Amino acid sequence: MTPLELAAQVERDRSAQKRIAAQSAPEHARGPLLARIEIPRRIVPYVRIPHAAKHSKRAKRYHASQNMLAMELRAGLRAAGIFGTIAERIRVGVEVYVTPCASGPNKGGFRANEGDWDNYFKAVVDAMKHHGLIEEDNMARVAGPGPGSGAYLAERERVVVTIWAADAAGTTEEL
Repeated sequence: MTPLELAAQVERDRSAQKRIAAQSAPEHARGPLLARIEIPRRIVPYVRIPHAAKHSKRAKRYHASQNMLAMELRAGLRAAGIFGTIAERIRVGVEVYVTPCASGPNKGGFRANEGDWDNYFKAVVDAMKHHGLIEEDNMARVAGPGPGSGAYLAERERVVVTIWAADAAGTTEEL
């Protein structure tokens, strides 16, 4: 391989790396990455629980999922070097991977009772708020649609939570 061919190959490799980096770090995530935490199971999406039903089976299931989620988020944040409460504005991306429905009218797709993606986001932010990982839930903004947020069909159920510091320009208010 000649030096010119080698230089061209290096340039192609660099442009491919930049393209991959741009796809994995979406434009809405301009702030620095704080943590990327993979939870190896599906979480229970947010459910509205009226006061009269706070001891129902559905409410107990949601709160148990919240406790487990908070412990896993805290462990992931500690592994990333973040201890205590996050006092700054953040952007949160939630990627939900679920297995396809095995039968019924939605065979091969999402189950009818999966819950909307925004309910998974709300469940993550609720767990962070109620267990002292963030001060207020209005400090966490959705990272927006695209890479880093969304619901996907996969072989293995899991949830990936990505947390970025909000950029200094204050564009989180625009989301």
